[in-house]
Amino acid sequence: MYHKPYRRNDGFWSCSVCRWKFQTRPNKDNCPGVMRIERANDEYKTEKQWLKIGFKVVVPKGRVFPLSDAISIVHSTNWHHYYHRDHVLLITEEVV
Repeated sequence: MYHKPYRRNDGFWSCSVCRWKFQTRPNKDNCPGVMRIERANDEYKTEKQWLKIGFKVVVPKGRVFPLSDAISIVHSTNWHHYYHRDHVLLITEEVV
């Protein structure tokens, strides 16, 4: 995926895809293709965080893995995938 950079009013650059802020115009490559966030919040959590509070991430039909809605990077090789609250379901017990 390629960055789609634009100049912001504050003089910085940003990408219309990942919404990351840059001091200089970013290279076209290395855009994750989804929004980047700093950390989990009320709307975006990792799959483990959603499971911990009783929700499961929805896997789109025809896919094996869920599609992340946002990411963050802690180290250059350690991406965290986040899922929006609209893409999780409450885990309920089925009564037999």
